[in-house]
Amino acid sequence: METSSTPVPAPPRLHWIAAVALTIVTLGLFAPAWMIRQAWWMKRADGDAKALAGLIASITIFAAASIVAEQIGGGSGALITRLANIGLTIGVALAYFEIRAGVEALYGVRLSGPLTFFFNVYYLQYHMRRIARGEHETYSDRLIA
Repeated sequence: METSSTPVPAPPRLHWIAAVALTIVTLGLFAPAWMIRQAWWMKRADGDAKALAGLIASITIFAAASIVAEQIGGGSGALITRLANIGLTIGVALAYFEIRAGVEALYGVRLSGPLTFFFNVYYLQYHMRRIARGEHETYSDRLIA
């Protein structure tokens, strides 16, 4: 993680309530897209961050496994679907804990582990928006306009 006082790009400014609303309106399609957007920001802020690659790999493997499960069908297809869901959940959780660690290192804040796990995209967006808006003294001095 980058821990120097080098400026970093401002995180996405979307309000977390707007993210929830867009997820509902798009029947869940917005959340994965916004997850990738958050991970992309972390990759720009910290070039060593692996969250973006982890999310893309998890989503790709999940999609491929779902297609295979559909073709196989029956009990084996259901098992593949369950394993793909578990793998996706683990991949997303790992990516979000990577982003959480990056935010903590870059801005010197402490974020909740349980809230990161259960509300990942929305919880981190709440903090990213606060960082982008400069609502904390420690945040605003590190941003690139």
